[in-house]
Amino acid sequence: MQLHFRQATAADARCVAHLLTDAFANYNMYRAVLNRFFFSDSQYIDYLNKLHYVQAMSNIRKGYCLLAEHEGTPVAAAVMQHLGKTHIGLWDYLRSGAFALWQYAKPTKHFLPFLDQSSEQAKNNAPEGTWYLESLVVSPEWQSKKVGGRFIDQGIVPFIAQRGATQLRLVTNTAMNVHFYTRHAFRQTDYRKIQQVEVWTLQREIVLEE
Repeated sequence: MQLHFRQATAADARCVAHLLTDAFANYNMYRAVLNRFFFSDSQYIDYLNKLHYVQAMSNIRKGYCLLAEHEGTPVAAAVMQHLGKTHIGLWDYLRSGAFALWQYAKPTKHFLPFLDQSSEQAKNNAPEGTWYLESLVVSPEWQSKKVGGRFIDQGIVPFIAQRGATQLRLVTNTAMNVHFYTRHAFRQTDYRKIQQVEVWTLQREIVLEE
């Protein structure tokens, strides 16, 4: 199966948002933190689509967002920042559609601090050349087809290596994901529980080829 990797553009933001929502809607961490705020799945999905659109658009503009495509159809997405060099502020979020989240102020005020706390170990004390993989998602119908592993090894790592990366860090919330990432040269650097949610921090060294 042939995969093509490219940077996402603003025109891709809605597609990236839907990829993120499709992959994360039933993710244990999302449900554990957000379920209490929603009385229907339709409301929950609407919130995730709006939240992920802001995430996608702000990173397309100021960070990095990569797509993996098969025959022109996006099947996976990666949202990343170059720590110390990527700076996304309030104005960037507002420009990227954050006003649409106003009706969901309560879950947003709860969820974003949780995400910030979860990523602290990955983002703190990062040496020069460290990148943060904020989200890596594969469309549900394309999971278990080795798309995620190929995306990391053939798409993400070469992309950041060309830009001087020395490390790639991330956090995840399932032991299954930890196993997946360790099979792709990541090692665990931290484990803790936040609001009863398990949080693993992992890191991969990036070897710059001559």
